[in-house]
Amino acid sequence: MANSLQLDLLTQSAAAWNAWRRRAPDVRPDLSYAFLPGADLAGADFSRAHLHMATLRRADLTGADLTEADLDHADLRGAELADARLGRARLHGANLRGACLPRAALAGADLFTADLSGASLRGADLAGASLSWAYLRATDLAGADLRGADLRHAIGLVPAQLATARIDATTRLPAGWPAGSAGLRGALDWILQPA
Repeated sequence: MANSLQLDLLTQSAAAWNAWRRRAPDVRPDLSYAFLPGADLAGADFSRAHLHMATLRRADLTGADLTEADLDHADLRGAELADARLGRARLHGANLRGACLPRAALAGADLFTADLSGASLRGADLAGASLSWAYLRATDLAGADLRGADLRHAIGLVPAQLATARIDATTRLPAGWPAGSAGLRGALDWILQPA
């Protein structure tokens, strides 16, 4: 359960929240199960926070710091996360359907079984991220950095989605896609071939 004092502080304003975070940098906030749909949380510091099962549907998290946050099973449907920092965040089973994450920093994030259907990850940094078993149907990955990312078992991913994404020999592609150092050129050719 969310810490009620922390939740009250957060609902005052992101500025008040950030001021408290600066005064108490060693406290790991507990906002598990918090109900904050549509909240204006732009620029808020949620680094290392527990947001397990939090409802942040349609919340504005533009530029928020969610580095190493626990967002397992959080509801982020339609949330605005442009330029947000989610490096090494844990998002197991998180619902990000239709979320906007352009230029978001998700390097090393764990998105195992997350639902990113219809989400925009245009220009996002997903280097080293785990997207294994993630739902990627109609996810916009244009210009995304997927070097070292794990896309094995990704659900709904089609080659055209990776046409302008950055991949390399360390990107783990779904089963059946050309792989390996010699196969990378083949994978790129296969991705770019006309339908």
